[in-house]
Amino acid sequence: MQTVTDVRVAKRAGSNAASGSAAQPQHGSQQDLRSWLDALRGAGEVQEVSGAEREREIGGIVDLYMRKMGNPAVLFDDIPGYP
Repeated sequence: MQTVTDVRVAKRAGSNAASGSAAQPQHGSQQDLRSWLDALRGAGEVQEVSGAEREREIGGIVDLYMRKMGNPAVLFDDIPGYP
């Protein structure tokens, strides 16, 4: 899985890795979404919000939270009406 950074570095270097033909990303690790989120949690880069309503709360929370640069990512869970 290539990251945006891998593609940018490859483009600057003139490598064909930017086209996706590389067998492995430059950093050499394979991880799924769960392990990536666990790594972000460990680094304090995820703010989890549980139970926010899709129609009335999520948009406002994101709007207020993202006004300040450098905040961790917001992850919504247990959204009413969604499994």
